Amino acid sequence: MIRLIDIVGLKDPEGITYVDGNTYVISDEASHSLYWVQIAATDRRLSVAGVPRLTLGIDKVHNASLEGVSWDSNANRLFVVKEKLPLRVLVITGLHAYRSEPVFNVGINEWKSSNASSLFMSDLSSLTYHEPTGKLLLLSDESALIVEYGADGSPVDMLPLWKGLHGLTRTVPQPEGLAMGSDGAMYVLSEPNLFYRFDPPKRPVWAGPN
Repeated sequence: MIRLIDIVGLKDPEGITYVDGNTYVISDEASHSLYWVQIAATDRRLSVAGVPRLTLGIDKVHNASLEGVSWDSNANRLFVVKEKLPLRVLVITGLHAYRSEPVFNVGINEWKSSNASSLFMSDLSSLTYHEPTGKLLLLSDESALIVEYGADGSPVDMLPLWKGLHGLTRTVPQPEGLAMGSDGAMYVLSEPNLFYRFDPPKRPVWAGPN
């Protein structure tokens, strides 16, 4: 633990993603909004009063709205998941200037798997976009499941967060946050106050023929 930062002005912050410099985007489920905030290395209090914000009026449902967010710096776009009713993965573009002042060329499209009729999950609680590979990972709280999609939108793999698998002595109770490290490790945050790391399997070293 490095520090705690109090957030003032948000009722139900659900996701955060790093953009660049000191800029981050926070999703707030209660207001159906995305906030562009500045967090310096020594800040311990953050207020969203007066910061740039984008409110989405898409399928507004109380406590089933915006959850995870993930920034793609290569294409200057933001991935956002809507929890349910219905499940949605939104891609928001035109945000490169949004960090300093509001703009009016924002585009919102829905991401869908290229060859799967469903997302294999009953809800969406978080996501992360892996820039080096273009892969998108979606996390479900209710299904306790991570599903990985390739750059072409096709399902590639899945990681069940269930008891007895991947070293888990019990099913991850309420997975709400997801991130991937540069080494391929996946990090999952679960309520209440649980932090998991899943390392990629180590490849065996080929010793050559006997």
